[in-house]
Formats: sequence, C-alpha cells, structure tokens
Amino acid sequence: MVITGAGNGVVGGVFLRTVNVSLALGAGDVFERCELKLSLGALGQFDDGLQFSINGTRLLNFDQRHWSGMPEFQSGGRFDSNLSGSWTPWSAEGTPKLEIVNNSIKLMILTTSGIREDALLFMDTSLVDWVLSSSFTYDCEAGFSLEFGNQNGGGGPGSIDAFLQVEAYVNPCFDPVDYDFDGFLNAVDACPYASGVASLNGCPWQVYVGNNFKSSVVSNGIEAVKEEYLCSRSASGYYNIAYHSGANPEPIVGDYIIYNNKNSFPHSYVFGTTGFAYVKLRDFDKIIEIRKTDGEIVAQYNCP
Repeated sequence: MVITGAGNGVVGGVFLRTVNVSLALGAGDVFERCELKLSLGALGQFDDGLQFSINGTRLLNFDQRHWSGMPEFQSGGRFDSNLSGSWTPWSAEGTPKLEIVNNSIKLMILTTSGIREDALLFMDTSLVDWVLSSSFTYDCEAGFSLEFGNQNGGGGPGSIDAFLQVEAYVNPCFDPVDYDFDGFLNAVDACPYASGVASLNGCPWQVYVGNNFKSSVVSNGIEAVKEEYLCSRSASGYYNIAYHSGANPEPIVGDYIIYNNKNSFPHSYVFGTTGFAYVKLRDFDKIIEIRKTDGEIVAQYNCP
C-alpha cells in the first residue's frame, strides 16, 4: 500500500495513514511470522523523519533534529552516499527501507562503503521526541492496526512517498495421511504405499530373492543342510527383486517381504495363502521362511 503527501499537511507538514492488517490462513497452513517493510528509496522519499505506531502505541519517532547534527549524516559521513554535503532523505538518498520485525526496527540505508546499515543506531537519542521501541509484538493472525507516516521537525512543508509491504511466511498445508504407517507422511514419502526407512526417503530396502522355493504347512519345515538345490542357485536368472520392511539392508526375523515384482502387494508367495514358503536371499547366502498370509519372515537358515 502507498502513502504519499507533500506540503503543509493537516498538521505541520505531517502525512499519516492508518491501515488494518490481518492474515487469513488456508486449511492446514502453519503461520511462521510476518514482517513489515516500508520502502522509501528509489521512487520514495520522506521529509524529514518517520513515525510508526501499532495498535495506538508509538514504536518509532524521529525527525531532522535527531540526525542532522550527527557526524555520520554530515559531509563525508557514512550516510552522505551521494557526497552532497549531508544526508537528504527528501531526495531518497541511500534508498532507505524501514524494516519492522517483532522487537526489531531498522532503517537500512546504503552507505558510502556500498553496504546497507541501520541509520537509527547513529542518531541522537538524547533529544526530545525520540522514540525507538525494543519491546513490542504484533499478531498478523489476530490482526492489528498500524499508523505510519513522516515527521517534520525541521519546520516548513514536509513530504513522504513510500510503499508499505506486509510479508507473511507460511508453511503450506500438507497431506497428513501416512498410508503405509512408516512414520513418513505421504507428502514426503517417496514410497507412500510401502513401509520404508529414512535413509531411502520412506522406501523399503531392496533384496534379491530366489524364484525357486519350497512350501510347507508348518513352520520350521526344512533342514538347511538338505537344501543344496536352493542354496546352490547363483545365476541372476534364478532371482528377482523384492523389498522388505526392515531397518537395515539385510532382512531379519520379524521383517516383512512386502513386494515382489512377480506378485502384487500385499505379497503372497505361490499357490494359496496358507503355510510357509522358503526362498534364498542371494546376497546373504541364507534361506528365509516366509509366512504366506502376510509375508512376515519367521525364521532364517544359513546355507551350508
């Protein structure tokens, strides 16, 4: 929003504007903070000071008396950036910008060294009418009223040409659902339908399992020393890619085989969903026993 004015104004060359500010959040959005920025440079200027209030409380007030006698604003000072003999805010020298954040007010101005510094730190705070609050808050969600404009301590006509911008920082809403119950919400889960681990961005570990298997209606239905055929298969054609739910690359008892590229999820090893299947893990030289109803690994056997 813009505030402009020049001349004698209603009272002694002072031009003020009052604005009500509030923020409407979308469903699920999370508010972080909001900042107020009054641009006074480039196309903007003021003569010869500024004032700023929130909900009727004056937070900033200064005029020419507070800076004209200070060395940093005089000829050769850091804020005499155009080397005109003194700082001239009525010509927008140094492209001033007033920045207001909770408990912080800064008037950032381009200096002769080419950097921007807070000019309020170099003004005379001992003179009457100086106000600079260091303890204040405002609530953009609840809303507040602000008043801003110029001051005119030098007398005569005053002016201001400024643009006020309210910047709100909000985390956008996100999908709060976790389809696979792995602790990673769907919005940040690379594999939202398969339980996974943090190191894989919510995806499960990949593991190669044998295409050849044995079945049993009871658990612990094999003796590893007698499974020479399963244990001896090593060519890639005897294996396909599966995934498991464990926390580490090697699956253990209690983990689940949750996907197989020859079967749909949830995994059901061959010919019915009762009993147990025995398959070899290619990279770990072990046979795992899988309960067909849910894919849980219920036992492991080391190949001889």
